[in-house]
Amino acid sequence: MHGFVLGGGAGVSVHGRLRLADPGMSFAMPETAIGFVPDIGSSHFLARCPGRLGLYLGLTGTRIGAGDAMAAGLVDMIVSRTDFPALLERLAAGEEPEAAARAFAGKPPPQALAGHRRRIDTVFAAPSVEAILERLDRDGSEFALDTAALLRARSPSSLKLVFRQLQAAPGMSLRECLTMEYRLALRVITRHDFVEGVRAALVDKDRNPHWRPAALAAVPEQDIEAAFAPLARDLFAD
Repeated sequence: MHGFVLGGGAGVSVHGRLRLADPGMSFAMPETAIGFVPDIGSSHFLARCPGRLGLYLGLTGTRIGAGDAMAAGLVDMIVSRTDFPALLERLAAGEEPEAAARAFAGKPPPQALAGHRRRIDTVFAAPSVEAILERLDRDGSEFALDTAALLRARSPSSLKLVFRQLQAAPGMSLRECLTMEYRLALRVITRHDFVEGVRAALVDKDRNPHWRPAALAAVPEQDIEAAFAPLARDLFAD
């Protein structure tokens, strides 16, 4: 794993048995910024991050470095990208993967979130997105206020969907998480916020999406409920 490991890049790496990251790697699941939801099995691995770190990452879309990714359980070892070719040669020669990787493993980079982990666990244990924002506002620290501003810039509908998605995921298998995400993705891509989010981020690049609804309180609960309902033909259906 090196460079930007975002969205699909996480899908083809984080589920691996041995995850190796270059020290300069940058990880994120930034889907709420474009009115979408984290997919590619991310509800499975985010729900299994320690504490409430996975919910924080899923809601905010914050980018983290290799040190924080390792602390979150998304990375197993730090291996410099310049050592990848030599490591691949040893693997091709038949060396046991973990032993080969350990020969190149380095010290994890500093964790930018290390000093905020207790605050994240406390705040993101709230029973709703609205309650999370209340706790952030009440906390008043620079980190809390920056996080609150970030959440308020995200699609309210996406935030509601992701909160419920990651509440459900801990008791689900990867297969079940993928089925849930498939249902969500097929429904979300037809909605206004996804089209608008892609426009603002990738087409016009004005970074000024106009979400509908524009507030969490205006998101109909029945819309959230309906997004999780089984499809006529579900992924992995027998």
